[in-house]
Amino acid sequence: MPAEATTIAANIERARERMAMAAERAGRRAEDVTLVAISKMFPAAAIRDAYAAGVRHFGENRVQEWEAKQPHVADFDATWHLVGHLQSNKAKRAAGLFHAVDSVDSLALAQKLDAAAEAGAPAAWPPAGGTAPRRVAILLEVRLAPEESKSGIEEAGLPALAEAVLVLPHLELRGLMTVPPF
Repeated sequence: MPAEATTIAANIERARERMAMAAERAGRRAEDVTLVAISKMFPAAAIRDAYAAGVRHFGENRVQEWEAKQPHVADFDATWHLVGHLQSNKAKRAAGLFHAVDSVDSLALAQKLDAAAEAGAPAAWPPAGGTAPRRVAILLEVRLAPEESKSGIEEAGLPALAEAVLVLPHLELRGLMTVPPF
């Protein structure tokens, strides 16, 4: 095994150990926590090494970066997350490339994702040969810190956004994404 692959595998093992300890402290089972490896700025070879080490969820920060890497890992049975801010003009591309968008911060963006998911699905859809309609899993991004660099919906607008998203047939609301103040 190349040195880089060994380092990646060791880092993943350490992360899983820390996750297990945190889950135990919280009274949860480690198996109920999903590790999403952020592959932003890493080459497809590093994604392959992480996959070989057991990672099955990967997060990218930019649509265009994932478009370049995707052909090199298209053979993986993995879940691909968009974790960075999504511009509405890239919603159609994102809906076709990712299984999950973990940064939805407005109803307009949710509606664009829903329409894009309805209009077309990636060649790998439906999963496992099923006939399920295309649904994109989403997290609503909530802005808890007043920092300029943070995006997301304000807490006060969250209930209305969640209710509106729940009726969109091609989106599956899975929860929230937020980065609390330091």
